[in-house]
Amino acid sequence: MTAGRAVGAVGSRGTVAAMLGGGALAAGLLVEADTAWTFVALVVAATFFSVGVWPVVVDAALARVAPADRRELSVAWNVREYLAIAAATAGGGFLLDSSHSRTLLLGVAALLLAAGAASALAVLGRPVYAPRTT
Repeated sequence: MTAGRAVGAVGSRGTVAAMLGGGALAAGLLVEADTAWTFVALVVAATFFSVGVWPVVVDAALARVAPADRRELSVAWNVREYLAIAAATAGGGFLLDSSHSRTLLLGVAALLLAAGAASALAVLGRPVYAPRTT
């Protein structure tokens, strides 16, 4: 709901930058959270920002592809998304098990969110698809 309203005010690119950047920041701050309430608040913030903007990212990315190619891209996108979730779950479990501390895991999560923000902004910098009228 927040991302949808923000798109109207600052556009897709600004919304994605602000929300994914906010998610990365909240995840980064989790590394130093020293109370349960701070930790929970930052987890909620990171989740709110990161997950809440995802429909905007998908919509804006698909707007840059010809309609005939969107179905194929949507299928490939979903397959890659589930593979990324599986890899992140396995990798996160390994990091948490091997480091015996949440610091490494949360630091990597913050870096991955920042990388996601950068790659989404790179895609959103491309022109929106417009059919040729010649």
